[in-house]
Amino acid sequence: MAEQITAREVYVMLRDDIQKRPDIGFRRTVADHLLEPLSPFDANAVRRPQRWFVLSSIVSLAAVGSVVYFNF
Repeated sequence: MAEQITAREVYVMLRDDIQKRPDIGFRRTVADHLLEPLSPFDANAVRRPQRWFVLSSIVSLAAVGSVVYFNF
């Protein structure tokens, strides 16, 4: 008969397995969508934000700024 494992032990095993693999995870997924792609030739290159993200951030901040300015 197989040994029973508690839910906490399974959680710890999964967390350790995910931490060992830097290629998966929520932070990595968000970074891949918001930043330019990685350079295969320069692993230490700085990744800049994508243009659509910068533009949408500026427009959103301008909209919030105008609402705050004209209402308060």
